[in-house]
Amino acid sequence: ADAATAAAAAKSSGFNFNKAVARPAKPVPEPEGECEPKHTVTHREGAPDMSKTFGQGSSSHAMEKRRDNRPAFLVVRVDTPKIDSIAGAELDVNDKRLFFHAPGKYRLSFNLPYEVFGEQGKAKFDKAARRLEVTLPVKPAEKLAPEVFTEPTPADEEEEDEEDEEGYVKVKSPGPAAAAKAAAVTGA
Repeated sequence: ADAATAAAAAKSSGFNFNKAVARPAKPVPEPEGECEPKHTVTHREGAPDMSKTFGQGSSSHAMEKRRDNRPAFLVVRVDTPKIDSIAGAELDVNDKRLFFHAPGKYRLSFNLPYEVFGEQGKAKFDKAARRLEVTLPVKPAEKLAPEVFTEPTPADEEEEDEEDEEGYVKVKSPGPAAAAKAAAVTGA
């Protein structure tokens, strides 16, 4: 029996389940007095655009959407285990910043990752979970005016002697003056 036990011990691995699995840490109690609450910022998309599914979508709109990877909404969740009601708390959201203050309990102030429509945001407090959830619509990215195409002009006669090896004529770039003129014409 001793030989069988020794053989089994030699075949067993050094694996120990208790060492391999990380046990959740005991929750750290929040400090007394005013502190910064735990919070998360999540990106959320709006309703899906079904027009692409049925062939009515514009390919240029789809390309524009791929280039602009902004979410439709930002959802800020603030865990507030010290309070059971939002009464007396202050929440201020502007286009770039969120501020939350529960006197004597919490103070949170941070810059948002995208500009938002602060006045159109919605906030709700879940009493059971003791969590404040603020949903903010994100402002779309600024669209840059497309560059206006201008025809290149042939290079001066002196430089024309320097043809490419393949026989192409060199041309001058329209330059900044032509770009300024084009911008004035389009009203950009």
